[in-house]
Amino acid sequence: MMNDRFQAQKMEIVGQLTTGIAHDFNNMLTAVTGSASLAEHYLTNDKPDHAKKHLANALRASQTAGAMTARLMAFSRRHKLGSEVINVNPLITSLIELGRGSLGSKVTYETDLASNLWLTKVDPHQLESAVFNLMVNARDAMPTGGTISIRTCNVDVNEQLAAKGSLLVAGHSCVRVQVSDTGTGMPADLMERIFEPFLTTKVEGKGTGLGLAMAYGYVIQAGGCLTVESEEGHGTTFSLFLPKYIPTEDGHPS
Repeated sequence: MMNDRFQAQKMEIVGQLTTGIAHDFNNMLTAVTGSASLAEHYLTNDKPDHAKKHLANALRASQTAGAMTARLMAFSRRHKLGSEVINVNPLITSLIELGRGSLGSKVTYETDLASNLWLTKVDPHQLESAVFNLMVNARDAMPTGGTISIRTCNVDVNEQLAAKGSLLVAGHSCVRVQVSDTGTGMPADLMERIFEPFLTTKVEGKGTGLGLAMAYGYVIQAGGCLTVESEEGHGTTFSLFLPKYIPTEDGHPS
């Protein structure tokens, strides 16, 4: 009886994980098909420059989807994830273009990207997946439409800011990426549990509760922190804090 119960629990977890992976792939496939459809439209209307831009978005989304396979391989210890020293602003700009082509016409976008943004060492495909998950979550929180705002800035963590995230350390320097929406917001009790795996507020079949958990897991793996601020009726802001890249004299990070 105990073995049967354990097997049932194991199969339920595997089923939930599989559904979550399928959900993430579906997000990327939606981006691919949306961008490809727009490219076809512009080609039909003899606007090759517009079509080229959307084809590039489709290619980028397909590459991110492929990177999910690498993440699964890494999880099974069959493949190592890489990391690069990057400025995240170009990545954010590309994701905004991807969102315009795949997240629906009810969403508008605002950006405020720091011109002097520090570098950070991350896996760019995982970061893309994490931010895009936050964008999808923001879209879903605005069923009648609204605005997604994405901001980047340099942050020297002080005591007040460190109190907002258990993994934020006063004195550390970080790159902050904020994704905000003008949606429904959430109550305090839900906000405290928002990164729990399989927790979802969506109707059955519309969400797995893994998107935010996976984003949280990636940011922690990158040595950073993901925090949330929200108020019912006044939208939600997720903040990714990524460590500033500081090379030593020999070119390696300190």
